[in-house]
Amino acid sequence: MDQERMVYERYKRASKDWEGTLCCPISYDPKYLEIIPKEILEKDYGCGDPSKYILEGETVLDLGSGGGKLVYIISQVVGERGRVIGVDMNSEMLNLARKYEDEVAKKLGYKNFEFRRGRIQNLKLDLEKLDAFIKENAIKSIDDYLNLEFKIKELEKYETMIGDNSIDVVVSNCVLNLVRDEEKKKLFSEIYRVLKKDGRAIISDIVSHRAVPQYMKEDPDLWSGCISGAMREDMFINAFREAGFKNIEVIKKDENPWRIVDGINFYSLTIAAYKGEKKVKYVNCCGKETIFISFKDKIDRLGQKIKKEKVSIVQVNVGDLCNQICKHCHISAGPKNDKVMRKDVMERIIALLQNSEVDVVDITGGAPELNTHIGFFVSTVKKIVPKIIFRTNLTALENKKDLLKLLVDNGVSLFASLPSLDEKELDAQRGEGVFKKSIDMLKKLNEFGFGKEKELTIVYNPVNLELPSDGVGEIYRRMLQDAFGIKFNNLAILTNIPVGRFEKYLKNAGLLDNYMSLLHLNFNITNIDNLMCKSLINIGYDGKIYDCDFNNALGLQRGDIFHIKSFDELKGIIVRVDNHCYGCTAKKGSSCFGSISS
Repeated sequence: MDQERMVYERYKRASKDWEGTLCCPISYDPKYLEIIPKEILEKDYGCGDPSKYILEGETVLDLGSGGGKLVYIISQVVGERGRVIGVDMNSEMLNLARKYEDEVAKKLGYKNFEFRRGRIQNLKLDLEKLDAFIKENAIKSIDDYLNLEFKIKELEKYETMIGDNSIDVVVSNCVLNLVRDEEKKKLFSEIYRVLKKDGRAIISDIVSHRAVPQYMKEDPDLWSGCISGAMREDMFINAFREAGFKNIEVIKKDENPWRIVDGINFYSLTIAAYKGEKKVKYVNCCGKETIFISFKDKIDRLGQKIKKEKVSIVQVNVGDLCNQICKHCHISAGPKNDKVMRKDVMERIIALLQNSEVDVVDITGGAPELNTHIGFFVSTVKKIVPKIIFRTNLTALENKKDLLKLLVDNGVSLFASLPSLDEKELDAQRGEGVFKKSIDMLKKLNEFGFGKEKELTIVYNPVNLELPSDGVGEIYRRMLQDAFGIKFNNLAILTNIPVGRFEKYLKNAGLLDNYMSLLHLNFNITNIDNLMCKSLINIGYDGKIYDCDFNNALGLQRGDIFHIKSFDELKGIIVRVDNHCYGCTAKKGSSCFGSISS
């Protein structure tokens, strides 16, 4: 019996009655199984889970989609903006998948999936269109047969089932091994053809540690049972390379064989093959496999654009001079730094503010207290804008009574950084004795009225490699009040951004990929609307303009204050993004002002 016929007949039977020998045990995320009908779950056959490596918003092609389980899982992963196409040759399996299309779509709230009939080694030919032609044009002569051949070529060329460069990700779950050996080269070529220039294939399949002998290939049960059609592992990987894929990586490999037949080990392998540049990383994070894609690609796939609106906040970084050397500092500030804003730069900022409708000037550093012109800047700006925010690490305010009085007299709001309430933890992060000095300064600020009638916001960011936890606001309020009698108005909860000194620490510790994956896992699209960079510009010590202070630290400049007449000129421009932007969009969101806990 022909190998393709063996497969067709066996899977036809398997669409009606469960065949346990057709699959390896696979664990899927239970949340994706809830909407899938029991009949489909019971007739699922595979050896891996490619859905774990798919991103929201992608267009995905599932080769050998069978009863539709993987299609229905991935339709949830890619979301309403994504799309999933299942291709299968077996009419019985397609009938099973299509039987529940309306039911699944209703549960999803949208329909982003479809099933097509075709051979996975020839994704150009739509077998259902061919079937319709044959029904209307019976084959009764050689001329009819030749006409059929012409029609096939016509369908492949002008009504291609899966077009060139149209798919983000091709997935398959234990199906490639079922294709005849003489057609496998064409199969890999077809996968390459349909992928976009930066697309990738995520393939789970059965491979072997030794070449399968011919007598096993001729065994109908072994072939249709996903055994004797398996390729040797190195030949399987090389087949992608020969098809044109640039990067191939093994992302999952079973340690123990699924079956051993005549001394040959057969086991499940999942590979990622990239048609172009490798843009996706697969990382173990937080006890689970996850994927990481660039922030720009992420928002592009989701159809998002981050544009400047009316500039209402001007953030001024007056330099990187600081009395502390904090491990999490994104601008790598310190006592020996010499990038300090000159008075003439401040005067130019003031001139621009006079012709603007800016509501807030946010003064940051380093430690702004150490800039010799800071008093002039604060007192002059206050005459122009309604609100000034002054960011302090607390210890830099020591012995600055005149500056403190000036801040009080000008109604300045203080943002005071205190990343931990544990003395040893804070001192280890910021320097010996910093905790006590910070607490003493907070008490003094309370004496000046800050935290009461004058606004005092405590700024918290985790000392450890984690995202801010819920409920931290109440913990800060209770502990500062109970232990030290300190009052404050708000707590700004910030995520640590992997830039500057913090990024270097992560790289040196081998933790950068894991931290980036943590941010990626917690990406929340609803944070896009409230990103501070949409209404804020940042001005560096030398007058250069940036979308935010993190872009400042990375040198992602977009002009300078000496070549614009008004901040309004920046309205409508696209914000420059990079992977650090995941920090501002993770969980509840961060940006320069954090998520506020009152």
